[in-house]
Amino acid sequence: MKLSIAYSLLVLSLDAKLILAEFNFVNSDISTLLSNKQKLQAGDPEMVSAFRALMVRAQKALKTQTAPTKDIHDYVSLARYYWPDKRKRNGLPYVKKDGFPNPEVKKILDYKLLHDLISDTRDLGFAFFFTGHNKYATKAISNLESWFLDEQTKMNPNLNFASMVKGRRTGRRTGLLDMRTIGDLLDALPILQKSPDWEQQHTEGMQSWFTSYLDWLENTPFRSEEQGSLNNHGTYFDYQYISIALSLGRNDLVIATAQNATIRRIAAHITPQGIQPEEVKRPNSWGYSVFNIHGLCLLARSAKLASVDLWNYSTSDGRSIRTGLNYLIPFALGKAKWPYKDVPKNGTLNEFVEILEIARGAYTDPIYLNAYNLLHQKFPPKVNYNRLMVS
Repeated sequence: MKLSIAYSLLVLSLDAKLILAEFNFVNSDISTLLSNKQKLQAGDPEMVSAFRALMVRAQKALKTQTAPTKDIHDYVSLARYYWPDKRKRNGLPYVKKDGFPNPEVKKILDYKLLHDLISDTRDLGFAFFFTGHNKYATKAISNLESWFLDEQTKMNPNLNFASMVKGRRTGRRTGLLDMRTIGDLLDALPILQKSPDWEQQHTEGMQSWFTSYLDWLENTPFRSEEQGSLNNHGTYFDYQYISIALSLGRNDLVIATAQNATIRRIAAHITPQGIQPEEVKRPNSWGYSVFNIHGLCLLARSAKLASVDLWNYSTSDGRSIRTGLNYLIPFALGKAKWPYKDVPKNGTLNEFVEILEIARGAYTDPIYLNAYNLLHQKFPPKVNYNRLMVS
């Protein structure tokens, strides 16, 4: 892949400015990004393939409308596994049927729009980083303005009405999971800040919104139950909290959470054999086991940016992220039969490949690269340009 001199000068200028960014990376390491950009410029086949995948997503994101609804500022979503109570004439309040998603949740668009915003911001931000073309940043900044800065459309910095059950008036603590991937959006801010379209009001507005949201997250009654959960909800609470704290430069909060809550979580979530007890109880036990170990890997990657090593943490009896990951590999490869409800299948295997993509850069053990090589062609990760972000 041959790049022009003008392109090279443009992206090198952007690279130099990134060192002084006011927002911090959440998932990415700047040295890895710069190294991978050099590999891309040199025509590395893996990087070129990932770059092309990024461009497909970024071109789509340029055309996507992700603005929130204009008549409401509160984010609202419905509980996924709740259905009308057949014993009640009006069906209210809804009752839980674990493992059976109710299609009604799609009628309220906030969840989809939020997740489109998060993925589009990431795609557009990294397209700007790897190409230097400002059109990607322009679109991303416009989306951020609609969601977080414009007084007419911006979302209130809370999830008070997330995961609502019909027949009840407020959201639930499980709704905090809706913001679990916010780190993908925050990871783009250090890059977008270097666009000529980014102004001081954007910095101040984004810092203000996420500071307010972090304050809400720390003080909401939902926090104690959600952070105390011994399943994926607790994992993704930590990841969300650490992501925002990292972005805002609050490494003290990152370190305190990772060294206390997350370390206890690893010990509680994973047995010495690598089983995740709370996840294998679920009707879709494989999917949730993958989902939780994915969250723990994301946590480890982010905590490392604050010099906390969760990748290699282990209890005296061998409970660790590595143990949990190693337990799943034979089932993903089809070398063993999953002994619980559910089976490894498309979608969850694609997510597992994404985990392996992260793990291959975190561990020197070839088991992760070997498993990745065996699976990634048939089950490509959903975000198929992650190779640009990992070593």
